[in-house]
Amino acid sequence: MVTGLLTGHCHLSRHLQLIGIVEDPECRWCLEDEETSSHVLTECPAIARVRERHFGSSVLNPEDVKRIQPRKLCTFAKEDTTVLISLYSVHYDKEYWIDPENFRPERFLDDEGKLLPHERLIPFGNVYECVDT
Repeated sequence: MVTGLLTGHCHLSRHLQLIGIVEDPECRWCLEDEETSSHVLTECPAIARVRERHFGSSVLNPEDVKRIQPRKLCTFAKEDTTVLISLYSVHYDKEYWIDPENFRPERFLDDEGKLLPHERLIPFGNVYECVDT
């Protein structure tokens, strides 16, 4: 995680644009500049308080970043981390599911037709708000 944050090879918009996942490299927090490691670690105004809490200053120079302990970088990164999950890899895992290509909702229902809690079920949309479990 720390290496990705320092090199920019992580889930920051600029890197995601370079590898063709997103079209716009704009910072998702401040919407003012490209979301790069340098921007997030040194100057993004939207996360200035987070930087101050972790590093003791709301704005850092690139030289300051070189002196930050890896443990502090790690706790900083964890605070505003976005986790991306590949739903395809979860729902179509042939090592876990029998016949994953076919729609079989009974996999997730009890004998009364009610939804069973399941670690491999990640519903789409606002299902968590409307499914009675």
